[in-house]
Amino acid sequence: MHRHRSIECRGAQGAAASEAGESAEQYPVAVAPPLRQHVDRGHVLEDEHGQVVVRDRNAARVATFPGLVLCLLVSAFGGFGAVERAAAADFPVEPARFVDGPDSMQRLVRFPPQSRDGIVNVRCEGVLSETGRIRGLSYCQAVGAGLYGYELAASAVTLKLRLHPARVNGVARRVWFQYRFEFEQLGETRRVRVYANHGQQIRTFGGNYIGPQRIIDFAKEQPVIRTCRTRMKFIVQASVTEAGRAEAVSVIDQGEGSTACRRVALEAVRSSDFLPAVTDGAVVRALYFEPFFGPSSIRGR
Repeated sequence: MHRHRSIECRGAQGAAASEAGESAEQYPVAVAPPLRQHVDRGHVLEDEHGQVVVRDRNAARVATFPGLVLCLLVSAFGGFGAVERAAAADFPVEPARFVDGPDSMQRLVRFPPQSRDGIVNVRCEGVLSETGRIRGLSYCQAVGAGLYGYELAASAVTLKLRLHPARVNGVARRVWFQYRFEFEQLGETRRVRVYANHGQQIRTFGGNYIGPQRIIDFAKEQPVIRTCRTRMKFIVQASVTEAGRAEAVSVIDQGEGSTACRRVALEAVRSSDFLPAVTDGAVVRALYFEPFFGPSSIRGR
C-alpha cells in the first residue's frame, strides 16, 4: 500500500514550484519509474528536512528525492495524488479485450429454448492464455435464479472467444479473466453482447469498461493448490489501484473452505500484480471480485 506522511510544499519550494510550472511536465517522465517501484513495494514517503525520504516496511531508508521534484508534481497536477497517478501513467499495460468488441459473439451464441423477454447477465471467468484464448474450464453463473439455460449457452462458446491477450511492457501475460454475457430479448429480437468485466460497477463506469485482470504467477498459485485440496467456495474482494496493486483484500462470502485455505487465497490476491481497470481510455481504481472454488488444481493450469 502506498503511504505518505505530511509532505508539504511551502516556502521557497512552493514558490519555486509555482514559477516552474511550465517545465513541470518533464518531471513525471523522470520520477514515475522509481516512484512506481516504491509504490508497488508499499514503501513510506516522508518529509525530512525538505527532502522526500523513502523507507521500507522496516523503516530503513531506501531512497531520497529532492522535495522540489514532488512539489513540482503537486503544482502541475493538483495534489499529492499526482505522485501515484504519475507512477500509474508509467505502467505500460494493455488489458485483454475482445477482438471484435461487444458484438463479437452475436452469431455464435444460441439463446436457450426457454428464453424470455428482458435482459439476463451471465458472469464468466477463467484462465486467459498468452495467445488470447480461454485455457481449460471457464465458469459461468447467471445473475438470478432459474437461469441455467443461459449459463449453458454462455459456457458453450467460451473456447471460441477471440481476444487480444493482456500485455505488460509489450509482453503477453496469462491472466485470470472475468467477462460478462448480456442476453437481451424483446419479442423476436434477440441480441447478445460480451464485455470484459463482471458488471459489478456498471453504475460507476458504464457497461463497457474493462475490469481489473489478475496476472497469474504459477508460484503464487501453488499454495492455494496445495492447501485447498478439499471443497472450497468463497469470494475474495479487493480494490485494485491505478498502479495495479490490490488493497483492502478480504473474504466477503465465507461459503466453504478451511481457514488455511482462505488465508493463502487472500495472500495470492494481495501479492499479485494486476492490469488495472480501464474506462474511456483512462486507468481507474476499481473493485475486483474473485471466487475460489474446487477443485483447486484447475488454478495452476
